[in-house]
Amino acid sequence: MLHVPGLYLSQSEHRGRGVFCWEDLKSKDLIEICPLIMIPEEDVQRIHESILHDYYFEYPEPKGSACIALGYGCLYNHSSHPNAEVAYDMEDQCIHIISTDAIRAGDEILIDYSAGEGKKMWFDEC
Repeated sequence: MLHVPGLYLSQSEHRGRGVFCWEDLKSKDLIEICPLIMIPEEDVQRIHESILHDYYFEYPEPKGSACIALGYGCLYNHSSHPNAEVAYDMEDQCIHIISTDAIRAGDEILIDYSAGEGKKMWFDEC
């Protein structure tokens, strides 16, 4: 696991805990590399029956599989206007969290759970 110095967890406005940084980040900064615990398709239903339902990522291949990101990976909150993105490293089974905009020290780091598809999430309706 690798992350920029100064990453920390704190209470997020309206979202529970979230990931923040003590230092300013520039656009395209690598924020974190998170190793993944891979979950095969036949075990994905178990995620939905547990607290992990709120913390998993769908994995691109094989279709129907999922993963849990270690480090701060599963604690980044969603925004339809994110300031960071998730890039999958299929070979090393990890994800890279990369800033898409400059992020000021103390601002929450947010990703788009719909991977840029602009889909409304279930909690956007709450």
